[in-house]
Amino acid sequence: MISKMRMHYRMFGSLAKEMAHSAGPEAELHHAASANGWKLFTLFGAIPGILVVMYTAITKEKKHIAHGIHDRPEPIEYAHLNKRAKKFPWGDGNHSLFHNKRHNIVPGVGYEEDL
Repeated sequence: MISKMRMHYRMFGSLAKEMAHSAGPEAELHHAASANGWKLFTLFGAIPGILVVMYTAITKEKKHIAHGIHDRPEPIEYAHLNKRAKKFPWGDGNHSLFHNKRHNIVPGVGYEEDL
């Protein structure tokens, strides 16, 4: 097994070296220009784009928060919702892994905290 791996390493390692030497100086110039282009795109395209999206998201979220607390629906016990075939392996077995006391309903109890 190891001898096969060594054989493949020797074969493909030497092939990669030959291809790198046969490319010539034109390829090196092309690679440098391509890398420079991606650097410019990152600095003048991607980063400003991310900043615009962040600004938009923050302003929309501030408007959303300014509306105040939204009314949440009253918990209704439907037979097909919140079935527990077996208990969850954490906590008391009745709360989901990412349980939020204000927004998630516990079967048989409802909301655990008021807004």
